[in-house]
This record gives sequence, structure tokens and C-alpha cells, in this order.
Amino acid sequence: IHPRHDRRTILNTQHPTTPHDQPPNSITATRKLLTPYDTAIIPELSCEDNLTLGLSRKQYSKEELLHSLGEVGLDVPFDGPAAILSGGEQQRLAIARALLRGAAYVFADEPTASLDPTNRDQVIALLRRAADGGALVLAATHDAAVIAAADSTLRINDRQVTVSGSARD
Repeated sequence: IHPRHDRRTILNTQHPTTPHDQPPNSITATRKLLTPYDTAIIPELSCEDNLTLGLSRKQYSKEELLHSLGEVGLDVPFDGPAAILSGGEQQRLAIARALLRGAAYVFADEPTASLDPTNRDQVIALLRRAADGGALVLAATHDAAVIAAADSTLRINDRQVTVSGSARD
């Protein structure tokens, strides 16, 4: 990942504007967010600090931050340490962070791991909403419900790749 003013380069298929700014063969994005399997939540920070990590706090009102937690079904102490959250709650906090930022690209590694069926369905609906809103959502998953909600799938099994849906186009 290479910093570039107000954006980060992840892959670039366009010609770079200057040879030193971007590597060849990369796609540029203004907003992207990774929701890793281990959530990337910093336990010592509050939920608010985890949501706004890397952003100006003035960028979002407290109401907007609380709304993002509510969207993923979190009713937790806003200013308490994230360490008190269960693994599933930390996973939902990471997804709330991605959705709050209006990411154009969401890379989700096992986004429904550690979630009960109700919260799993809620997270799938939120990821679906992000995709319907124009975001590219790429999820690595073993969850059949996530797979069923996808527009297209790439399955890799024993070095064999099977493509279904619009990914073939």
C-alpha cells in the first residue's frame, strides 16, 4: 500500500500519473477498508476511538457514530474499552467502521465468524447494502449464507477454480 495524498493505492491497472507515486499494474481507490478475521480492533481503545481510528473526530457526530454501532446491532459502552467486547462484538465493530466510512472497497475476511445467526444475517444484509450502494465487497468465507448473498463467487478447492455469477463476465 503506497500513500498518495488523499488516497491509497492497492492495485493499479491505469498508467501512473508520476512514476514514483504508484507502482505499475495497480488499481487506485479513494476509500477502502479491510475487515480482517482478527478484527483489527485495538482492545485498549474505546469503541469510539476504534470507529474513528485514523480519522478526525470532527468528521462524524456522536449520533452518527452511535448509529453505525446500532446498524450492526451493538449496544455497548461507547466510551468503554473495546477489550470488554466479545469476539463477535469486535467483528461487528470492525464492520461498523467499514460501513461508517462509506468504503468503496470492502475486503472482508470471514465477516460472519463468531456471530450468532441473527447478527450474521444482519452483517450479511449490511454488506449487501454496501454492495448495492456501489461498493465492491470481496469476502473470503466458509459461510454458506454469505456465499448465497453474493452476486458472484470464485471457489478454490484443490487448486481448481470454479466461477459462478457475474464474475464470469
